[in-house]
Amino acid sequence: MHEKTDKNFFKKFPVLYVLVFAIGLILLFLDFSFLSFLSDYMTIVDFTKMGISIILIASSVFEIIVYLFSFVPLSRYDRNFEELKALVTNQIREKGQTILGEFLSFRPWMTDEYFVKSKHGVPKYFYPVYYVIISIANNVLYINEVRFDIFHRAYHTVGYNVIPLKSILSAGFMQDRILFSTLSGEDSSTAYFLETRTLSGVVKVPIFEEEVTNKFGDINNIRDETINKLTIIVQTLTQQKSN
Repeated sequence: MHEKTDKNFFKKFPVLYVLVFAIGLILLFLDFSFLSFLSDYMTIVDFTKMGISIILIASSVFEIIVYLFSFVPLSRYDRNFEELKALVTNQIREKGQTILGEFLSFRPWMTDEYFVKSKHGVPKYFYPVYYVIISIANNVLYINEVRFDIFHRAYHTVGYNVIPLKSILSAGFMQDRILFSTLSGEDSSTAYFLETRTLSGVVKVPIFEEEVTNKFGDINNIRDETINKLTIIVQTLTQQKSN
């Protein structure tokens, strides 16, 4: 068996193989003796029928067993995700930093496969999933980006920016469209970025993905919440910079 990963949260029940199992079972007990034109070949028919039935049943049972061994309940996703968020934010607070905002950041262009599941019509579960924490301390802006390994309850840093407030020229959010390739073909994504222009360059951090996420449910509330958070962060940075 393959090692379990976050992808296991998104495995679907193999309905097709349940149907294959049912067909194999029906075929196994089906009697073709009522077909008179086959009466001279019943031995061959019975062996052929049994062989096909065994193949169908065996292959479907194997796939169903594989699914059962690889299945991971979404309740584990919820629990591990919350624990990882608490772990990361607590570590930042322990450094004396004040958190201005934190975001779940879905970035489908970062892997060759992506998955989304909805709950009550709202996208909630994502792969790959990143977490962005924007904090401030001693007139310095910190932007931490981590990627969660939710199944193993682990994370690793993928981005870390330290920006003195006095070096910030402007801050705002913008939208960009990204074209990328996956195992299933060409795809595209529309994302909101926090863009911070400084004396030494531009820092762009993807915060919220819209185009792909919208295919899996209603994103109005989470999009509005994200934009509100970004607006507050930009206003806070403007106020801090002017002080």
